[in-house]
Amino acid sequence: MSVPEHGLQFKFLPAQKSIGTNLQRRKKLTGLVAGTVLVPVLRSTPGFAVERQERLLRPPGALDEEYFLSRCIRCGECMKVYPNNALQPALTEAGLEGLWTPVLVPRIGYCETSCVVCSEVCPTGAIWEITAKEKGWEARVASDATPISLGTAFLDRGRCLPWAMATPCIVCEEWCPTSPKAIYLHPAEVADAEGHLKQVKQLFVDPHRCVGACPVQDRPAVYVTSVGESRSRTNQTLLNQGKVRPR
Repeated sequence: MSVPEHGLQFKFLPAQKSIGTNLQRRKKLTGLVAGTVLVPVLRSTPGFAVERQERLLRPPGALDEEYFLSRCIRCGECMKVYPNNALQPALTEAGLEGLWTPVLVPRIGYCETSCVVCSEVCPTGAIWEITAKEKGWEARVASDATPISLGTAFLDRGRCLPWAMATPCIVCEEWCPTSPKAIYLHPAEVADAEGHLKQVKQLFVDPHRCVGACPVQDRPAVYVTSVGESRSRTNQTLLNQGKVRPR
């Protein structure tokens, strides 16, 4: 009796219709379990709570740092849904205790004014659920509302081309996505290295509108620090201490 070619087949596992959903669920559960175990270890180990960098920017709606770190389980859900990939896992900027927690990197992309998806997917409340009106520029129209602030924009004149090198440049003003513009220009007459007078437009930054993007490579001339963030009652400038968003 002959057996036709390919007539016998051996299968070690039964056929499954779809494992994509199961894998996604398994990854999410693994992240939740790992984060739940990791957070207490990091918080209870001496030397792990390192002072954070001034340019550490958390997602809009994040709790104050102490409570944020106690709730964030490093599941990465907020980073997955962020539309322009600007939300990245922290390495050393938040100290060892803040390892792999979400950090906003303006050089990659700015925080969209109407987007609140990161606050919607957080499973633990480390990022408080907010509305687009609470976060965005719509709040500026209402007299009784203060929009959520992630930090404050500053200008480094030593790296800005019109200020430091007598070189015309208005790229940041042209690129600026806010309306009205966060960058405004004033004409000025400056001398170059040879003493020749040149006409340039020197830029100024409105910190209430700026989202922290700058075309200068290496270290940007316009940058954002966490000072003035709505989530903290202590990390404030002197002029804004009475305007902290309540929790």
